[in-house]
Amino acid sequence: MPSLNHLNRPTSLEEMIKRRIDTGFQSLWDSSKEHGLNFRPCKTDVIISPFAKCGTTWLQHIVYGLKTHGNLDFDDVSRVVPWIETAQALGLNLQAPQIGVFRTYKSHLSWDDVPKGGRYIVSIRDPKNAVVSLFHFFNNSMLWLCIRLSTYLPSGEFLPSLSLIPKGHITCRNSSYGAVQVHYQDLGVAVFTHRWDSQRSPIW
Repeated sequence: MPSLNHLNRPTSLEEMIKRRIDTGFQSLWDSSKEHGLNFRPCKTDVIISPFAKCGTTWLQHIVYGLKTHGNLDFDDVSRVVPWIETAQALGLNLQAPQIGVFRTYKSHLSWDDVPKGGRYIVSIRDPKNAVVSLFHFFNNSMLWLCIRLSTYLPSGEFLPSLSLIPKGHITCRNSSYGAVQVHYQDLGVAVFTHRWDSQRSPIW
């Protein structure tokens, strides 16, 4: 086994892709994501689905706390509010019952791809702040950041198109599905302005 001194970050997209394939990560991710895409939520399920670094984990804690009256009996919030795209890889059953009167999930899929049929919470954050947060999340790796953004932005339109980052997440509010949009900067002040019925499900 190589020492830590021999470990280094990939320096190109080609090297990054090769490592993902050689380690088996890519096939594991692809299989788990495909499984998540085939998930069919119930009409009472709540899916928290913002762009990355726009308050997803914060919302997971808020919604889970509301539906369980403050239950903190978990070691990681994504065990009790599963991430749809990674559930299979982590051995989590998306169809399993959950504590509370409705089930909750997390997803970073765009509105075009996220499984339809449930209710949705989408938080929106200033794109500049989201990108800076994402950069730090990837341990200051610009390569990782560019790869992540490339899944959302058209080729060749990286910097000029930062305002397009939330586009796939904003359109949900104009759909026929139950969806609520909140702003990241408001999460600590007033989480939901819509009526909440804790005995049944959120009503939007």
